[in-house]
Amino acid sequence: MTKSEYQKRLTAIKKKCQDKEKNLKIEYVMSNRKYNIGDIIADIARIIKIDNIGVVTISEYPGAVYSGVRMKKNLQPFKSGERLSIWETCVERHFPAKDKT
Repeated sequence: MTKSEYQKRLTAIKKKCQDKEKNLKIEYVMSNRKYNIGDIIADIARIIKIDNIGVVTISEYPGAVYSGVRMKKNLQPFKSGERLSIWETCVERHFPAKDKT
């Protein structure tokens, strides 16, 4: 085995490990998240309607970061269509999505 072959194989192993770690973090966040797509959440100053759930790692365990369109106090979207993200640890209010049944 040459040094070049060694480096290629080592890089492939590290990439595979990173992919597995990323998938584990996503699985953990999705199984432990508190809010769902369609819910409206607010932090101290902003309100959004969730349309995407991402993963952020700031400590030993990953957490959810919710993204969506910014809403007014009357829970209607701003005309600008501005998008924001709110970390789960910063959520202060929750307005569950209404059932469509």
